[in-house]
This record gives sequence, structure tokens and C-alpha cells, in this order.
Amino acid sequence: MAKKRKQDDPLAALMKTASKEKLVDLLVRVSATRPAVRRECLDYLNRHIALSPSRKKQSEGEKLLALWAELAPDLDELDAYVGGDYDADFHVSSLLQEITQTLSRKKIEEAYRQQLLDNVLPYIESGNAGLDDDLYDVAYAACYTDDDWRALAKAFETMGGDWKLDHARRIYRRLGNREKYLELRQRKLATGTDYYNLADYHWKAGEKQKAMDVAEEGLRQGKGRMDELRQFVAKRTKSIGNRDRYLAL
Repeated sequence: MAKKRKQDDPLAALMKTASKEKLVDLLVRVSATRPAVRRECLDYLNRHIALSPSRKKQSEGEKLLALWAELAPDLDELDAYVGGDYDADFHVSSLLQEITQTLSRKKIEEAYRQQLLDNVLPYIESGNAGLDDDLYDVAYAACYTDDDWRALAKAFETMGGDWKLDHARRIYRRLGNREKYLELRQRKLATGTDYYNLADYHWKAGEKQKAMDVAEEGLRQGKGRMDELRQFVAKRTKSIGNRDRYLAL
């Protein structure tokens, strides 16, 4: 049977008889408990209505919250059961990536970005959903200002744990907060990579002797993951003509 034309659709005929207020009420009711429908409505209106810049920003923020509401039930299940089936995992991952891409355009208002951070951080802290990369990407993309980055670093620091503290260190280093970076770095110097990270920091800060002292200590004390550290020391010993030491490394 041929597809019914829109003008012949009984629903379309009924909608033409309704007032604007009733149509608004209908859409709000239908979309209130259906995030995917709410997102589709926002997309449609964005495409077909000329919005002011402030309305446009509001619409984009609301769309992201609708995306989050759409993925939240599956994410809750993945987090509760430490992962799940492939379809749920793929669905949640795809929507998280869509949120990240939208945030990365730097056009989302602070209140919406903060709400998304408040939503995502508990799942990062839990670490059970099996989607760490996607969740961290959302958190990072939600940070537009140095104040945003400082707040995120503090949140990671408060969570504790090696992986969260590693992210906090990276942020403090990016912000140029020497005191906080060194404080967190000194908490964990175990592997060759840990020592390499600290030596590289001192080297790039112009503290070359300090960098070499840290690197040599790492060669003595580091346990595992030594390749980067050996290469760091080898490159610099070669540059000063210490061929024997270079070959030994």
C-alpha cells in the first residue's frame, strides 16, 4: 500500500484543529519521559526555526541533557553489572561520543557543562561500566576554562586511586601548577614511566641536572616499564659524548 500522504493522515488533521498551546502541551507531555523523542524535537526545531543565539545555545544544551537521559538507564546497568552485552555497550558508547563531539565545538553554556560533569563523574569514580575512555572524554570536553580544568583535577584528586591521580597530574601540569603536579607525582614513583614523567617535566622546565638525577634514580629504583626512561637517559648521554654509557643503556 502506498505510504499515506501527510495531509491525509488523521493525526495531522487533528493537529490542525488544535491550538498552539495544546500542541505545545502535547509535545511536552510526549517528550517528558522519552529522551529520544525530546532530542528529536529539539533537532527538528533547530533545523526549521530561526533561533536567537541565546535560544540556540539553550537548545544545544538541552539536547545534550536529553542524550544523557537516553543513555543513562543502559549506563546504570553497565555500571551495576560491571559491563554488559555488546549492543548496550555500543549504544552507550555512541551517545557518549556524540556528547563529546558536541561539547568539543565550545558552544555549550556553563550550566549544561556542569550538569554533564556532575552526571559523568560518579561513573568515572566507579570505573565499573567498561567505558572509561568515553567517560573521560566527556569530562575533558566539558572543560572550557582554566577554572573548569582546576575543578576537574580536584575532583580526580579527591577520588584517589592511581588512574584518577594520573589524570589530575596531567591537568595540573597542563595548567602550569608546579606545586600540585610535583606533590601528586611524588606520591607515586614506582615504574620507569613514573620516573620518566618526572624527569621529562624537570628537563622541559630547564632543570637539566635535576632531570638527570631523577632519571638515574629511576634506573636504579624503577620496577617495570623502563623503555622510555632508558631512551631518555641514552639520548642525553649520547649528546654529551658518553658512548660507553649510551651503549650500556
